[in-house]
Amino acid sequence: MRVPKNALFLPDLFNRTITLYNRHQNPQEKRTEWHRTVLRGCAVTSRHAQSMNVGGQEVIFGDHFIVRIPKDERYRPSREWNRRLMPLVALDGVVVDDESETIYVSGGLVLAPLEARDGIVRDRRGDIIYVLAQSFTLNPGDLVFIGDVDVEINEKVEGKRSRDYLEMYAPDCFFVQSYADNTGPPRGLEHYKLVCGTRSGGGASWG
Repeated sequence: MRVPKNALFLPDLFNRTITLYNRHQNPQEKRTEWHRTVLRGCAVTSRHAQSMNVGGQEVIFGDHFIVRIPKDERYRPSREWNRRLMPLVALDGVVVDDESETIYVSGGLVLAPLEARDGIVRDRRGDIIYVLAQSFTLNPGDLVFIGDVDVEINEKVEGKRSRDYLEMYAPDCFFVQSYADNTGPPRGLEHYKLVCGTRSGGGASWG
């Protein structure tokens, strides 16, 4: 892989595995859901707390992490990703989403309504009838673990809340606070940049 001389990072730094949990607010059930994606070949760097003089007062900025994810075909902008998690409608055996894109033709065996969660469409009996391609997005409030981690996040259960895992896996767990899409030219090594810390920065949740 050839990297321009003015690149600020080297490809051999992209040797970490992270687990990203996208946070999704389910408006039908009024609850917070988390969707897991394991991403390999990422770069993770840490920056320690610093104090600065702002307006004559000392302000302390806490530890934060910079995560860089190489360009990935599974990435979807937030609006498009959330649309894939909304309820689907079955009409004459054809499952369509809210923009009338055909998802699955059932041959008349589908029991409506259908719903897609974690990239899987199930009928009312719970049988899997279609698996959507796995995708991920990036938003403030998403949760990142260093390593391949598989946990159940439930904001209503003590010990399984996102902040509980933040403490259990510290310092290898943090919230996304901001992100930038650095995949357009001229960017050198195309990637998504995340600034992460212990504050969620993602607004309210239903639990």
